[in-house]
Amino acid sequence: MEVQREINNPSFCLLHLPFVAMKHVLQCMDSTDLLRTAFVSKRMGRYTKLANARIDLIEIEFTNNRSTINLIDFGCLVESYKKKDIMHVLPKKTEEILKMFQHYQKLIYKPKTISTNVLNKIMDSANIHRFLNIAAEIPKDFNHKNKFKFDQVQYQDATWVKLEDILSMENVGRVQFNRNNFTQNQINTLLKHWVASDIDMFYRIILDLNDGIEITEVLEELLTVQCRSGAMTSYFTLAKTTANTRERPILVICRHGRFMILTGWRSDKLLMKGPDDIYDKTYIILKFLKRKEEIKAELERNDLELATRRRLGEEEKKLVAEIEEMNVVFENGQAVVSI
Repeated sequence: MEVQREINNPSFCLLHLPFVAMKHVLQCMDSTDLLRTAFVSKRMGRYTKLANARIDLIEIEFTNNRSTINLIDFGCLVESYKKKDIMHVLPKKTEEILKMFQHYQKLIYKPKTISTNVLNKIMDSANIHRFLNIAAEIPKDFNHKNKFKFDQVQYQDATWVKLEDILSMENVGRVQFNRNNFTQNQINTLLKHWVASDIDMFYRIILDLNDGIEITEVLEELLTVQCRSGAMTSYFTLAKTTANTRERPILVICRHGRFMILTGWRSDKLLMKGPDDIYDKTYIILKFLKRKEEIKAELERNDLELATRRRLGEEEKKLVAEIEEMNVVFENGQAVVSI
């Protein structure tokens, strides 16, 4: 009976194994079992680290008096450990926790202040698959080459971010700046630079606009399609560059409450859908409007032959008809689509 019980419930003491065998066992564990094992004791935590076993899908949240380690899978919470429950194994210093969970997926830092040393450790861990949210007040002289090199990054305090930091962006993912010092002139400069740039500066930026800032001044200089959806109004325009270096030539400028949202879209695969797939038609509408402006400029020439003038006139009529078929109306010269 004893032999049968051992066969049905095979078990062994992990700590009794040689390290080579233990390393293999740890590396074969899934993230849930590996995380549980790492929190058994400081000794097992060290072995887990030495085995270089990846604990993926980790969400780390730092607050003033506790830290939380969550295991997230497909957006669902699988395991959650608070600092008080794992004090015996969790390092005290933030940088040591980062070292212990170097394959984290999401990091949230909520204390009111953060040191440059901790910031540098966080930035050193940046990659395009990670989410970062820092609520702390960041030193005004802080800078790091990886400050935007996350899949998503949100700075609750962005008063340290300079306009030059944004203008020099190249293929950045999603960034949100809450409290900031950007002025009306700087916002105008940003929008003009983004539209004229030869590269995709970013996929999306969300910027909390300070009181009194408007974006209509720059919009009046652009060929746009205005889309209205409830309380939110979006303006679609095309990048001005003629280079083929922009994969996202459709630019969306949205004002929603205090926030300005800037997004770049691909022309062959728009990510948003609306009634009648209006977003899929936006690129076509913009191209029609651009061609309509080109025809208008040509018709203003005095040296046009009569046949050419008639041909352009007929083309313009067809463009107007096609634009109207797409439920586009004009209000004071502005193309508008309601969805």
